[in-house]
Amino acid sequence: MKNRLVVMDSFFKRYTVASKYKALFESLESNFGFSSQFSDVDIDYDNLDIVITIKSPQHTNLDYILDLDKLKDNTKVIGIFHDIHNPTKKMYYNMQRVLDRCDKILTPYYSMFLLVYPGYENKLIFFPHYFAIDKWYRDLKFNVNPIEKCLLVGSSEETNYPIRYKIKYEKNVHCIDRPDYHLSQKQYKKSM
Repeated sequence: MKNRLVVMDSFFKRYTVASKYKALFESLESNFGFSSQFSDVDIDYDNLDIVITIKSPQHTNLDYILDLDKLKDNTKVIGIFHDIHNPTKKMYYNMQRVLDRCDKILTPYYSMFLLVYPGYENKLIFFPHYFAIDKWYRDLKFNVNPIEKCLLVGSSEETNYPIRYKIKYEKNVHCIDRPDYHLSQKQYKKSM
């Protein structure tokens, strides 16, 4: 198989998880000639060159493990991981199993990742949250009358997010707790 990207369709049913990676897939299509298949079934494991797994197996995906035994040894595996804090025993075990099989690991939390999962530095690549294609933002007009206010979206509990916890009580900060991962795209945008 050449230049075929298989993306697990289940991730795109959860818009908050997958929307930021759409730019990555579009870039692979436009710059390298990949064609994308969004599917959870009918994957030809014998003809895969590259597999990209996102956030697996983490938090709500504990039992989702890449079918490691079905992949050929020469199939490259790229893992994209974030929200790495507080792994349970089961999550830690499953993550190590997937990390061991990954050829490259992309994360926006380089140093914290190595604290939680030491021993993967030779595979680790810094992959910031803000990766996006500029055409999405190119036509935004500059706000000449800005309101001095900060919108903080996400969990702000003290243990894992001490900076968010502190600033959420500042005067010009409006805080919206983490949107539920199971919202539809329309519901997610409305909550914002």
